Order: sequence, then C-alpha cells, then structure tokens
Amino acid sequence: MKRLLILAAALSLAGCSTPPGTARESVEAMGLHDIQVGGIDLLGCGKDDFVGRNFTAKNSEGRTVKGVVCTGMFKGATVRFTGFGQ
Repeated sequence: MKRLLILAAALSLAGCSTPPGTARESVEAMGLHDIQVGGIDLLGCGKDDFVGRNFTAKNSEGRTVKGVVCTGMFKGATVRFTGFGQ
C-alpha cells in the first residue's frame, strides 16, 4: 500500500513539472546553447513553484552550465543555476 501511495504521488508531481519545451525555451532565452533537458528535479525550486526540470548547456565561452528551470501557476519560468564546469 505504501509503495502504491508513493507511486501515485510521483505520477501526480510529474504532471505538474515544467514541460521540456518550456525548459528549453527558457534556457535558450538566456543565450545558452547545446541544451540537454533532463529529468524532474524535486528539490531545486522555490515553495511557489511546481517541480522543476534539470538542464545542462553551454554558455558563450563554451563552458558547461547546469541548472533547473522552475515554473509556477501564475508566473513565468525561473532559471536557477546549480553548477559551472569547464
């Protein structure tokens, strides 16, 4: 029974997550390229956001950036950076 409740909660959260297209458009609008949209991020967004979506991309210098795109019910998308690479 506990597993069934956990599965139901995960599926309902997946329906509220940031759509991959919205995540890609939001990251492109910041001037990033070579964007790879990943899976759902349960912890990377604020309390007023739905579940976010992870991404990796390249900045204008060719460095890898990582982050999460969060969306809420009555607001646009927020891009949060979580890491920078080489």
